[in-house]
Amino acid sequence: MVTLNTTNITIILSASLVVAMVIIFFLMLKNKKLKLEITDIKEKLRKIKKELELRNFRPREPRSKQILKEESVLVKNETPKIQEVAKDDVISETIELNVSSKSIDNTRTVIYLPGPFEDSKFAVEEAKDIKKENTLYKITLENKTATIGVLEILSDVDFSRALSSSKQYLETACSYKNAFSISSKKIKQVEPGKVELRGTDWVVLNKIKIEFQ
Repeated sequence: MVTLNTTNITIILSASLVVAMVIIFFLMLKNKKLKLEITDIKEKLRKIKKELELRNFRPREPRSKQILKEESVLVKNETPKIQEVAKDDVISETIELNVSSKSIDNTRTVIYLPGPFEDSKFAVEEAKDIKKENTLYKITLENKTATIGVLEILSDVDFSRALSSSKQYLETACSYKNAFSISSKKIKQVEPGKVELRGTDWVVLNKIKIEFQ
């Protein structure tokens, strides 16, 4: 009968523990491999499902696209009729359009302004398309792109503010035919002035000649 001493028992237990750890390690590796294989299979199934859905899916043509197709057919059918228009009529319409464009380009433009912000200068940002309560001057341009215009003082406005502060509102843009008087009630334009657009200012080239009444 073999007698096991403490040393032999320890060796056996250690060997058993090593074997158990090796078995556990291999089982873990196998489990990880199985998980990876399962994940790979799921991914393949997902791709197959997506491909099948794409093959079976037939997008419905939008209503707007159908309408465009119908209109395209109508236009195609009407094209021969349009081509039958007389050549003289086409030339006439072209001439009419050219004349209209030219007349639009040459339409006079009027802008309204209060007093100059300094001597012989009006601010572009203060220009308005319609007459306001504080409007005192107007500039008439030959067309919208013109940079030189005729400067005039309005006759149908309240001159009380301009007369009470003549240096600010009048002397900066006007020359006087007669001497200024605090008893004056009205202002009469004798000759119009001239302005030029320079950057953001309308600069007075020729001052308006006025007469106090």
